[in-house]
Amino acid sequence: MRWNLIILLLLVRLPLSYAQPDSANIGAIVDNVQFNKEMTTALVRVLNQSGKDITGFDISVDVRYRNGRTKHFERLVELLPKMVFQQIVHDSPTLGEGALRPGNIEDVTINLVPPTDKNLVLSADIKVDMVVYLDLNAEGQNQEAIGRLIALRKGHVDADIKAAEIISTAAADTVTPDPRGMALRQLRQLQSEQEKRNDDTGGFSIELQTIIHDLERDQNVDLKSYARQRNKDAVVKLSHTKIGGRAN
Repeated sequence: MRWNLIILLLLVRLPLSYAQPDSANIGAIVDNVQFNKEMTTALVRVLNQSGKDITGFDISVDVRYRNGRTKHFERLVELLPKMVFQQIVHDSPTLGEGALRPGNIEDVTINLVPPTDKNLVLSADIKVDMVVYLDLNAEGQNQEAIGRLIALRKGHVDADIKAAEIISTAAADTVTPDPRGMALRQLRQLQSEQEKRNDDTGGFSIELQTIIHDLERDQNVDLKSYARQRNKDAVVKLSHTKIGGRAN
């Protein structure tokens, strides 16, 4: 029998913690949940019960409020950018560090109540409904979540490639006295244009903001090297959009 994590709060006003055994045929489960005092947020502890590294997963949440209202939403957790960063920092030949390793946990904070909602939470059904592995296999019935993860990763790839082009061009400019400033102006302009679009899945904007922050923080950055690294990152991330053999 498959167990879902059902947390009944009713009149309780203290932070609660529940561990949930689960026999579901999926590589990650909700192992524990802790609520804040106001019961507006939940710290969800996800356990990798598989034998493989997990690079992304989706958490399904169904909340019932005291006034009878219900709300369903999902939280997509993407670990690939952290993995790519760890590979660079440690100069590792393989990708892996930063993934959710077998037997390890990943803590995820989830908002249960909108800022304007004064209603008490009566129950919350929280479960992992999709996981993606380092070997690009996936488990779970939530195909839409897999599609969102693919779109998110493709957004990261597109931002890396576009930013690398802008930065390389600025680095090669022999006229400007400030190639870093030139690159930043163009990246901010791209960011402004992207904010006006309605087709961003989040990945492009997130990655672009990270790149802008990198250049703002490091005034002595080697632009050519940075652009080359971003192109390398794009290649790695692109390879991880082919989840479950999908042609994207």
